[in-house]
Amino acid sequence: MNMKSMSLTSLIWVVFVDSMGWGIAFSVFATLFLADNFTILPATVSDATRYMIYEFLLAIYSVFMFFFAPVLGGIADRYGRKPGLKISMLGLTLGFVTGALGCYLSNIWLLVVGRIVSGITAGSLSIAQAAAVDISTPKTKAFNLSILMLANCLGFSLGPVLGDLLLNSTFAPLGTTTFLIGAAMSAVGFLAISLFFKETYIPQNKGEKINFIKDFANIKIAFGKPILTNYLVALLFSMVAFGLFFSDIPIFISRIYSEHSSSTGVILSSEAVVFSLTLMFGGRYVFNYFTKTKIVFFTLAIQLISYLVLSLCIDSFLLNIFFFTCISAFTGLMYIALLTLISDVTESDWQGRIMGVVAALSSVTWGVGPLLTGGLNVYGSSIAFIVTTLLVIVALLALSLVKVENKNLELLES
Repeated sequence: MNMKSMSLTSLIWVVFVDSMGWGIAFSVFATLFLADNFTILPATVSDATRYMIYEFLLAIYSVFMFFFAPVLGGIADRYGRKPGLKISMLGLTLGFVTGALGCYLSNIWLLVVGRIVSGITAGSLSIAQAAAVDISTPKTKAFNLSILMLANCLGFSLGPVLGDLLLNSTFAPLGTTTFLIGAAMSAVGFLAISLFFKETYIPQNKGEKINFIKDFANIKIAFGKPILTNYLVALLFSMVAFGLFFSDIPIFISRIYSEHSSSTGVILSSEAVVFSLTLMFGGRYVFNYFTKTKIVFFTLAIQLISYLVLSLCIDSFLLNIFFFTCISAFTGLMYIALLTLISDVTESDWQGRIMGVVAALSSVTWGVGPLLTGGLNVYGSSIAFIVTTLLVIVALLALSLVKVENKNLELLES
């Protein structure tokens, strides 16, 4: 295996492990706070409170990722991709270990600290994407980004399954073994980057100091650029809708189809696998026949219809699973198309920063989405899907403005 292949393999492993940790969290926290055999909260705690704590633990990770992902992106552009990846893997390892201690000691605050540490250093995907762009040609960029997104989604899809398999381990309290295995895998990721990853980007201003405020301001700069702004808005609102949808699945099933609650982990994993497959085949095949902008419009329309149908709470478990799958499939295709469009309109020396901005927006997906889920479910099972419908409409409107921006630019150039 040559050095380039070893570097790519290291990137794939790092992205896989990082996203697997996110998938594990869904499974572990769902069992700890939503299942019948509660192990941390007293039996007297209400279901509404359990929903809120469950969603809070999912959201706190994303809140800190939002503030620090642009910083890690700035580090990757100033010092190279390798330092940023090593920081990410060290933080993930520490977050896993802290989460394992929280499960072992039945301490919610340790679980919170573990999620915060993991969120602060959750930049592996954005840095890996920047590294992939570094070594890509215009023709291979979408495929290389798809490979990393595939690793990301496969890790996320296997996370709930791994969590379910190890939750009932007799060696330690619920969740402890799961998090410790995650810590071991992330430690391997750190070693892989240290030993096998060859730096893909040599920064011009390597001596420039880290400036947290300046790096976070990259979000404002990105949203100030024509065309790029519309793509980012479309990505933000459509993915917040998906985050709300995905985090609502366990609650939706437990409320409407309680007899199928035991299959929640399998359903979450299946939807993540579908999302992964469309990422992979979208980047390799679909883009050869259709423009990326048309693909985004079409996939958003399918999501809109699916969310509307789910809001009706149709009394058919299989039919709802079908629309779950439609959303997962077309969201995956939409995401990789938008990500490629965003990279295409971004300067080469800003790829790390823009991927950090995208990661920050993705954190909003898994931050606002779960928080909305916890609050909206008070008003009934359909309200979450009504909100996702409205979010997708905003994404469609933002994307429609791209044509207007393009026409304005053409007029200026002429």
